[in-house]
Amino acid sequence: QIMSEPIKLDQLDIYAFLDPAGKKKGADALKKVRANAAIAIVGVDHLSRILVLEAWRGKTSAEATKHKVFELNERWRPKVFGIEANAMQELYADMLILEAQRLAVQINLQAIYQPTNVDKHWRIRSILNPIINHGRLVMQRTHYDLIRELTNFPMSPLVDLVDALASACHMIPPRKQAAIPTHISDTATELAKHLRNQGVAPYLIEQRLAQLAASGR
Repeated sequence: QIMSEPIKLDQLDIYAFLDPAGKKKGADALKKVRANAAIAIVGVDHLSRILVLEAWRGKTSAEATKHKVFELNERWRPKVFGIEANAMQELYADMLILEAQRLAVQINLQAIYQPTNVDKHWRIRSILNPIINHGRLVMQRTHYDLIRELTNFPMSPLVDLVDALASACHMIPPRKQAAIPTHISDTATELAKHLRNQGVAPYLIEQRLAQLAASGR
């Protein structure tokens, strides 16, 4: 989906992920290397829709990437800002965490280790397919690069943004569903069945069921 209506940020749970990319060979290289880096920031609303708030990619230095992380953290205030920390990327994650502490930046940085025994494309597909197929992924029209990568995945020569998006989505904890009274549950089951038979999109069905639960009828 493409986002076409304003959203209220204070009603979203926001998560961010950085893939610093590049193969760092030591601490000295952290200040010098220039490589593709990607950041995805997502917000989750009360209907479990995932809104892409930021999709940034840049061929830039590690120092410039650090400033970008702090800038986007100040703008969006995510609950968690994950950093891929596989192999030598762990050095960059450690450096960024220490730098945030030194500068007293209010940011919840967490090193994220991706499974090395799982194919990257399969991992991305297994995370994003359920979200997309249920109509729960919402993007902005200005996210040209991300839309292009998603449209052409897995044939696109670049998958930096799609990978960062999948990793950000994977950080979202499962929602704890509140208990629904039996009479509402029965009505919801019948309503969902009816709407599915009418060909209504899954995200619209979820929205209608949420309205039913909120009404208490």
